[in-house]
Amino acid sequence: MKTFVASAWKPVLRLNQLETFEQLWQLEAGWFEPPNQRRGGWSGASRYEMKTADGGIKPVFIKRQENHLGKTWRHPITGEPSFAIEMRNILRLQKIQVPALTPVYYAQRTQGDNVQAILMTEELTDFIPLTELLQQWGEQNWPRPQARQLTREIAGVLSKMHQHRLQHHGMYTKHIFVKVPEQGAPEVHLIDLEKMRFNWFPWLAMRRDLYTLFKEFGPSRCTDQMRFLLAYLDQSHLTRRAKNIWRAIHRKTKHKHPRKF
Repeated sequence: MKTFVASAWKPVLRLNQLETFEQLWQLEAGWFEPPNQRRGGWSGASRYEMKTADGGIKPVFIKRQENHLGKTWRHPITGEPSFAIEMRNILRLQKIQVPALTPVYYAQRTQGDNVQAILMTEELTDFIPLTELLQQWGEQNWPRPQARQLTREIAGVLSKMHQHRLQHHGMYTKHIFVKVPEQGAPEVHLIDLEKMRFNWFPWLAMRRDLYTLFKEFGPSRCTDQMRFLLAYLDQSHLTRRAKNIWRAIHRKTKHKHPRKF
């Protein structure tokens, strides 16, 4: 992955004078959160509002990093920018129609001994992390039917990802973005994809990702975990397969941060 520019965004980038790597690299935009200082380099994200030809605004997230490398089978020794890994995974999910981030721009360059990369994605407008929704849920006592509808939607997204032998490797509630309208079906998008990897064994991908997710709910929510698993398996009652999967996941699940789901 060297360079990517979404065709629909080319005139917008041109209008905002942000067509080139250097223009984006030098853009003065406050950090959305403090940059990560690790892997021998740094990585940070900024929220920026792009102007459009009709006078509107299109918000994006511009992520920039330097010497923030991860080792892959393509680059087992020197490593490559973690944004390159994330960009490939975004395109992977797009290909199999699993909702995630919408890419706008990706490019990387080497300046002397420094490897720099930029990844830009559209803002998930009106979406919030599942973590935040669950907090609101607890405070407002949201209707149970709405909870079950959301459960089915999230379970379906994860199931489809695992059927294609992809493991998220960080399936926390903060990495699941949701939009729950007053009317209509909820929407779910996955973020933080730099750790996602191909796994030859879908059941291993499922077990690890569901274990991570269930760990946040805690053992006190076993009924909700079981309901999620049945939705994931698209089953209405416990079968032998469902029981075996449940036991394999539940043996590893430990009490951490209970969540109502």
